[in-house]
Amino acid sequence: MPAPTPNPIQPEALCLNCGADLTPTRSPAPPSPPPPAAPRTLAQLQTDLAALDADIAHTHAALTALLARRRATQATAQALAGAPVHRLPMELLAKIFEHTLPAFPASQPPFALERVCRRWHAVARGASALWAGIALTLGCARDLAAAEVCLSRASGRGLEISIRAEDGYELDKAGHEALALLMAHSERWRVVHLDRLPIHVLAHLGGIRGRLPALERLCVSTTAEEDEPPRELTAFEIAPRLSSLEVKSQSYADVLTRGSLALPWGALTRLTIDRHHARDLCALLAHCANLEHLDAELSSHVDGLIPPVLLPALRSLALELPQHATLLPALITPALTSASFTVFGAAPRHDPWHVASGLAVLLEQSGCAIRRLALKVDAFEREALLGAVDLAGVLGVLPGLEELEVSEGLGEMLGEVGAGDEGAREVLGRCRVTTSA
Repeated sequence: MPAPTPNPIQPEALCLNCGADLTPTRSPAPPSPPPPAAPRTLAQLQTDLAALDADIAHTHAALTALLARRRATQATAQALAGAPVHRLPMELLAKIFEHTLPAFPASQPPFALERVCRRWHAVARGASALWAGIALTLGCARDLAAAEVCLSRASGRGLEISIRAEDGYELDKAGHEALALLMAHSERWRVVHLDRLPIHVLAHLGGIRGRLPALERLCVSTTAEEDEPPRELTAFEIAPRLSSLEVKSQSYADVLTRGSLALPWGALTRLTIDRHHARDLCALLAHCANLEHLDAELSSHVDGLIPPVLLPALRSLALELPQHATLLPALITPALTSASFTVFGAAPRHDPWHVASGLAVLLEQSGCAIRRLALKVDAFEREALLGAVDLAGVLGVLPGLEELEVSEGLGEMLGEVGAGDEGAREVLGRCRVTTSA
């Protein structure tokens, strides 16, 4: 059988440019479309519509709640924006900030005020008084950084400085840098707290001697040991405006009675000092001719006869003292009008307290008229150190008394005192009496 003759290629099936075969290929037929889905029942469609309506209602309720919250938030924002605090002058707001700070040296730099809002940030940054308190613990890098910020923002304002150290601290490079930073501004020091500083750190402050024109108040506590040789501390010897001194040695050696702390004693008007022997305290008071307020603790040591000390300007006296005579018989205080006595130490005595303690001698040789008196018993005493006879004796030598404050136990005796002593009853009838714990 003869072979089949191939179909000749038609000229119109060839590309005129390249001669390629343009005959269309044969592809398989496309699949048939799927049969249409069976129509849903009316009940199913109604169920779908109900679900859609529920979703729409839920969305509408949520949108309504959001709109209500927005309106409430907007109303609150408008009320706050119109509140008087937002209309306060910046100067007044700065004053409010100053009064919110805790008392120095417990206060910290007011960095928190800057984080409230832009306005508070601007007010806090511009209020130099907020940054005038600098509390620094030697060896604490964070305190040193904060001190640098405070010094830059306090401008030329007078400074309150607090420097403290942990027990056993030895002055290192960082400590030298911290002291140098503060000492460079000593002309601006107004109040200084030196808290538990070793003697060698206090001695390092000698570079500020004669550079304290603004210093008004000094508080010193040390950690000097008894066997440590005394060192002369002259940093505060020249301070023309220094008027208030507070000294605490606690259980450590005393820098005052060892004669190592040089101060302008004659300029002091206020002295607060912890427990000392009466003779040692009198030796200091002899140099304080302008003293107006004295707050001291006395030891129970018996010193014998102490030369009298004249304090012509002393107006208020607060003593923690034993029952027997210590300091009181040595004081001559013609201007004294206010006194506070806290009694400690049970001891046998035959005389009323005002005689045994020396108060009667003070009144006789001073010729003063005490108008305000606080008489208390130390809270740690378990025995009744003062009785009705003692109260009657005190009231009998203070006929011009106007205010009397007694501890709770003594207050319970006032009725007995008034009933048994006519003079005491007259004084109690004229003065205002209060009791304290």
